[in-house]
Amino acid sequence: MPETRSLNLSLLAPAEPGRRNRRSIDGVLLAFGALVVGLAAVIAESASEQDEDVEQALVTVLGWAPALWRVALVSALVLAWAIVAASLLRRRLALVRDLAIALVAVVVFASLLGGLVDGDWIPAELHMWSQWHFPEARLAFVVAVLVVAGPELVLPARRLANWLVPLAAVGTVALEVVSPARALAGLALGLAAGVVVRLAFGSAAGVPPVDRVRASLATPTTSTSLR
Repeated sequence: MPETRSLNLSLLAPAEPGRRNRRSIDGVLLAFGALVVGLAAVIAESASEQDEDVEQALVTVLGWAPALWRVALVSALVLAWAIVAASLLRRRLALVRDLAIALVAVVVFASLLGGLVDGDWIPAELHMWSQWHFPEARLAFVVAVLVVAGPELVLPARRLANWLVPLAAVGTVALEVVSPARALAGLALGLAAGVVVRLAFGSAAGVPPVDRVRASLATPTTSTSLR
């Protein structure tokens, strides 16, 4: 199956046992994500008119390219699912476990937040372009996958993700699929779910690959002569 192998190689970097650690910055990101979710919930519930005004302004400015925004959102979802598929096909069991836990966290907290803010415990809809409830679960899913799998991705995939996520977030608002507060909550929820997993099990973030370390050690050092 050459296509499957190409998919795997193009997305995931080679696995290196033991290349995981926990970083204090993830704790900061978790607190930031939780704070943003809380603020977005307050805006969505108590300042819904202002939220809608911002949405209409963005629609007026950015609604000229609906095809672009649809492509951005679909591409982000496809990338996230491709990462999940590649992890399964490569049998990266630790990564599969991390992704599964992060996605369960997204589903659970999206349901709780949807019930508290909108009175709807199922914030997702069957139709792709329908107006989902608080928070934006499509963005939360994408961000959670990318936060968890990001350190395991090859550089081109990470760069692609860095472009697709902001475009998809703006696109959901420009297409009148979701309000700005709900989109922001989706991004923050995905971030929080991802960093919780990274704090629990560690990640390869901040740990250089073994090949790079060996190359650095093999590089001869230059010494300066004393005068």
